[in-house]
Amino acid sequence: MTGGPVNATATGGVIDLSQSPSIVLGQLSSPSFVTVVSTGGSISGNGGTSVISPSATLSAATGVGSIAVPIVTQVAGLAVSSSGGEIGLINSGDLTLGDVTFGGANAQIGASGTLVATGTVSVSAGNLTLAANNGMVMSNNTVTVSGDLALNSGAGDMGFDGASVFGNNVTLNGNNILVGFTTSTAPTTVSAGTLLTATSAGNLNVLGGANSGANALLEGYNVDLTVGTTAGYLNIDSGLNGATAQISSVSPTTINVYFPNLGSGGYFVNGIEGSITDGGSTGFFAGGAPAVLAQNLIVTYGLAPPLPPPTEPPVTDGGDTTTASGDQVTDNLNTITDINSGPETQGDAGTGGGTPDEKEKKGLPTCK
Repeated sequence: MTGGPVNATATGGVIDLSQSPSIVLGQLSSPSFVTVVSTGGSISGNGGTSVISPSATLSAATGVGSIAVPIVTQVAGLAVSSSGGEIGLINSGDLTLGDVTFGGANAQIGASGTLVATGTVSVSAGNLTLAANNGMVMSNNTVTVSGDLALNSGAGDMGFDGASVFGNNVTLNGNNILVGFTTSTAPTTVSAGTLLTATSAGNLNVLGGANSGANALLEGYNVDLTVGTTAGYLNIDSGLNGATAQISSVSPTTINVYFPNLGSGGYFVNGIEGSITDGGSTGFFAGGAPAVLAQNLIVTYGLAPPLPPPTEPPVTDGGDTTTASGDQVTDNLNTITDINSGPETQGDAGTGGGTPDEKEKKGLPTCK
């Protein structure tokens, strides 16, 4: 089958299109499944919505869509593979991403809704970008990219639940970012061979899971984090039954954390602000050892630090002196006589400074 765009509509079955030459899609519509395979060429779209179906598989030798002209799909589930060229796909609505196999230059897969990756993603050559407008979850799957990996969850949260994610340089952008869930039953790892960069509009959470094996790890040779571009905190929490949680740099020298909307604090280990580790295996680590603040854990702020509370000077009134520390009022005459009531009264002892309100901690978000 060669020539112009291919159009097909199945009213009650599947569409299965396979050939060696390249395929240009018009519109394929099926109530169940669409399969398109080009064993010797590429698959491309024509600018409109090319595939409408609950599920689709697209496979080619020299590319599926392109970065400049992506194929537009309207599917619930998608699997895609190409041994060369580029992959460029945009899905209208929510998308469950199955297996992805790629050996070309650059691949970009996006969804206008939420993207949930459940399949094995293997990029043996080139770079991969996954993007969604309203949230992203890597769920109990493996993502391995030989080049650079960029994940962007748009206005929604980004979550990693029992997933193993690796790339050369890894970039995460999302609203709240959760590496591990408290309900995870398998280990969660997001790792970069060179630089791991993460930027959250809200909280960035690294959370141990529900059993001793459900450890959570956010790791790069070097780590560069920006937390709370709108407002947020960094939370590292161990899980149940011995599960651990770490932010780790393989390099012994560099973990950078920047809070653009804070002037101090902002990072918590097991709920304690300003902690580096919990004394065990949860917390910040560099070169396999607990990180050291201002040496290999560099925390910077976009706002000025809060001013310290003012120191109250001693208050004097004639022969009476009250100290700011709350010492008892001392009268040089030892007694105070109330000419109206007649009896002597003793001055009350001061109590000193009050107890400051505890800093409000923002609750951890739930990624649905």
